[in-house]
Amino acid sequence: MRSASLAEVAGELLQACLSELLEHAQQIGLDSDPEHVHRARVATRKLRSDLRTLNAAFDPNWSQSLSDELRWLGESLGNVRDSQVMLARLTMRIEALPMEEQTAASGLSTRLAETVHSNTRELMVVLRSDRYECLLQLLRGPAVFKAEQFKPAVSVLAALTKAARRKLKRAVKALPADPADAQLHRVRIVAKRCRYAAEALALSGGRRAVELADACRSLQDVLGEHQDSVVMRRWLRELAPRVSPLEALSAGEIIGLEQTAAATARDRWPSAWVEVRHQRLG
Repeated sequence: MRSASLAEVAGELLQACLSELLEHAQQIGLDSDPEHVHRARVATRKLRSDLRTLNAAFDPNWSQSLSDELRWLGESLGNVRDSQVMLARLTMRIEALPMEEQTAASGLSTRLAETVHSNTRELMVVLRSDRYECLLQLLRGPAVFKAEQFKPAVSVLAALTKAARRKLKRAVKALPADPADAQLHRVRIVAKRCRYAAEALALSGGRRAVELADACRSLQDVLGEHQDSVVMRRWLRELAPRVSPLEALSAGEIIGLEQTAAATARDRWPSAWVEVRHQRLG
């Protein structure tokens, strides 16, 4: 698609995300596979990122309205997905405990499972709402473009991807020697946006962008592991005063396991960043 216009690439990206969202959102509630929520959430996030990346192509009023509605949907999907990830992670940590402690710790997973069920019920209300149907109609309808839509996509997206990578470099360079958890999480968000920009460039014919997107994904994954550990430890610390002494003891054991996991991720992420830094777009 090297000769494709900005509008053609933008339309293909939006259609791919819409298809992914529809395929998985309609399965939520029909079976218990958490992958449906995950894929629907990724599609929603990528749609918003593509709108931001391709803002040169879209009418700002149309894209802002769509982005606002996608944010609304993404919050409900995110509540379910985050609790699902935590439950899977907690289950894994409990299985690593001595057998005599697993029974006490099972109460922790029961509490989290209840949160998953509650968030899922709330999500189902959203997916059956008139507002959600209006969002789908907006996505299915024709996109509203600006005059820039006829520009060659590869030149516009190459500039946008380079800008996204420069922003990522600045974010990493600004980190202190021992970054705070929130600072690493911010780098992860910027890496994800750089990845999505690179994926859009790859679709328009930018061959080297594939390697950059892959490297950004690896960095995002390592920092995601770190953030998952941060969230799990925060939840356990907040829960500990409200549970039985045995459950609190188990929570402390799991916090220790999560601290080790976070330390490992902190050791790994600089190497993942080096791979991003070495990529060249030409």
